[in-house]
Amino acid sequence: MKKKSKKSKMTIKPTPEYDSVRETGVLLEQIKDQITVVPEQHGSITKKLEKHDKEFEKMNNKMEIVEDKIMANGYKMDTIEKKLDVTIKQNDQSFKRIEGKIGL
Repeated sequence: MKKKSKKSKMTIKPTPEYDSVRETGVLLEQIKDQITVVPEQHGSITKKLEKHDKEFEKMNNKMEIVEDKIMANGYKMDTIEKKLDVTIKQNDQSFKRIEGKIGL
């Protein structure tokens, strides 16, 4: 006669090599540590952005000064150009009178 094998009802206990509860706890702790880094980094990034904003403001102020000087120089150049045009026209008229007198 064949013996019937009895299947024992054993509960499977995690082995020390693999304990999902412990591993999940470790992973959650690592995630918690990483999440605390985010606000710290946010603070340092905000400080850098504020510093950059101040630098951009300084540069914009300097650019406004440069633009004003360029505009002033452009106005001066226009004035000089107009004076030169008048002088050239006067000289042309003078040369024509002189040429007329000497018969050229």
